[in-house]
Amino acid sequence: MSEKNQARVLRGRTLALPDGSFEKAEYELTYTVPGGVDADTALKNLEMCVEGLLAGFEERYKPSASKPPEPSKPQVTGPPLPPGFQTAAQEPTPELDPGYLDGLPWKSFQTGGGAWIFRDTAGAKALSEELAKQGGQITIGSYRYKITQGRDREFINRFEVKKP
Repeated sequence: MSEKNQARVLRGRTLALPDGSFEKAEYELTYTVPGGVDADTALKNLEMCVEGLLAGFEERYKPSASKPPEPSKPQVTGPPLPPGFQTAAQEPTPELDPGYLDGLPWKSFQTGGGAWIFRDTAGAKALSEELAKQGGQITIGSYRYKITQGRDREFINRFEVKKP
């Protein structure tokens, strides 16, 4: 009999509403990890999906949408860079400035090691477009950004680049 590895994530949130009532959401995802797939990767993907579901739950009960951060630098143009690379001196738009990107509503993975936003988050359009143009992964400042696919939405993940 072959043993199947499973990854399981259970998360919940309770929100206090302005009228004094509460709304609660709980999600449990279980995934049979196929042979050859790293269990840690499968678990991180499950966590990202659950966090996305919880973020959607929170969005439904937000009193108002948050305003995206203001760009901190004027637009700068320069020669094209190799795929996956950006430098602070040659960013094509202010929305790709590391300071601007830090102001987006990143949510940390519960296991640490990175953060995520929905790909269609207000203020993340330039990052999303640049990621698509660069093949789904790019390094800006001290973070590596990557597009990932959830069950029904896409995400942008960011991970701190380790310094040698």
